[in-house]
Amino acid sequence: MLARNHSLFADKIEQLSFHEILRILVKDYPLVTKKLNQYRVRELVNFSKIDFLSLGCNEYIAEHLFWTMQLCKKTYEKEADQPFTITSPNDIYECFKELRYLQEERFCVAFLNVKNHVILKKTISIGGLDSTLVDTRIILREALRVSAAKMVAVHNHPTGIVHFSTSDLVVTKKLKSACDAVDIEFLDHVIIGDGTFSSLINEGTFN
Repeated sequence: MLARNHSLFADKIEQLSFHEILRILVKDYPLVTKKLNQYRVRELVNFSKIDFLSLGCNEYIAEHLFWTMQLCKKTYEKEADQPFTITSPNDIYECFKELRYLQEERFCVAFLNVKNHVILKKTISIGGLDSTLVDTRIILREALRVSAAKMVAVHNHPTGIVHFSTSDLVVTKKLKSACDAVDIEFLDHVIIGDGTFSSLINEGTFN
């Protein structure tokens, strides 16, 4: 059955959404498909086998979906470990897209060399973004330790909404001023939501 479905969709696999692929995997269980559609990707990748069973899956389908979700997580983790070059806001999103699956908000930075190659990705805080939680001294100390020439900031919004708040802008201004003081170029601040992102550069509010 899976082989037949694969043949049917192979020509347009790149166009399929995450939930459309799940629908193929549970084709014979329309009620389960309907329930899966109620959850976002970042919620499903954290489901246990029991969670899938509670949706009405049998043992085989629940096991299959659970390990499929684990494979998705491992794939993103492996991609995150590869050398990366950042030249645009979209590159920043691609570098940190694993954040879209998290249930809690995280503020991260990436340190780059003069060729825009990512030297190091680092999580600075977990929880609501607040200027008091973002210690610029710690960030700059790490940046100088790895001889960073440039830096980008990223945080996720578990709600999926990617609008910059006043607090987001305050943190950005604080971090950019600190970078300017030590001749590190602050490139951008990106918010990652549910399969989308927002960039201060793209919004034209970065200065």
